Amino acid sequence: MQLASVFLRQDKYTEAIAGYEAARAIFEQQNEPTSVAAAWHQLGMVYEQAGDNDKAETTTNAWTQARDAYLAYRQQGGYAQYPSGELADDILKAITQGETDKAINDLTELAQDNELPDWYKAFANQIVTIINGATDTSIANDSSQDFDEAAELLFFIERLDA
Repeated sequence: MQLASVFLRQDKYTEAIAGYEAARAIFEQQNEPTSVAAAWHQLGMVYEQAGDNDKAETTTNAWTQARDAYLAYRQQGGYAQYPSGELADDILKAITQGETDKAINDLTELAQDNELPDWYKAFANQIVTIINGATDTSIANDSSQDFDEAAELLFFIERLDA
């Protein structure tokens, strides 16, 4: 994937796509779902950076593939690889221990912390929304958020409903 990244930085999109697709195929053969997700994510970035309006659907497809690959990894017992997953795991643990109100309060505080990145605050708010009963999975179809955040939202909904 490193060579494909070099091609991307050089605006050699055809070569970057070929490199990321080759890497994805290898990762699929080796059953490395987080690496498969990363390869799909990188492919989406190539299509987006290329600025080809005809590729908008391809960019969305790559993002969806990355989200779904990472979600499958988590569903198969994989550990959180990103801060959003660690937060979701911690909140779910608190809920299962009967500390739902504390979890919501903690999330609300995080969402208001000006020192945290906007994506993290938005994720905290989305988790609160889910805890409060909004389990519509379309919350995880927004490709403007990172694929891993969307996957973690879906995984949180699944585990909360279980």
